[in-house]
Amino acid sequence: MRWTRPMTTGTLLVLAGAVGLAQGDGLVSGIGVAGAIAVVCGLLLIGAGLVQSRGKTPAPLTEADRAKYRRIAEEEGAVRAVKQLRTDHPGIGLAEAKRIVSGTEDG
Repeated sequence: MRWTRPMTTGTLLVLAGAVGLAQGDGLVSGIGVAGAIAVVCGLLLIGAGLVQSRGKTPAPLTEADRAKYRRIAEEEGAVRAVKQLRTDHPGIGLAEAKRIVSGTEDG
């Protein structure tokens, strides 16, 4: 699981919980209690995402790695090459992976 998923889900839960708390009569209504639970779960998910993301910097790719993904792009298509690159190196973002596969990255 990528670390952005729990953080995104957590953020949505916090927002939904805040709406539930605002719509209900505080913690005395069912909607308010559900909202409070959603806020707590959302904060826990955000925390889990932050813990997962700590220290996850992608290893530098060698020229051989870059050539491998360019070859995949030529043989199987750019989408397949970008998917494979991001699977092999989860810390690389979509835009960076597209630049690597197309050969337009800096450096």
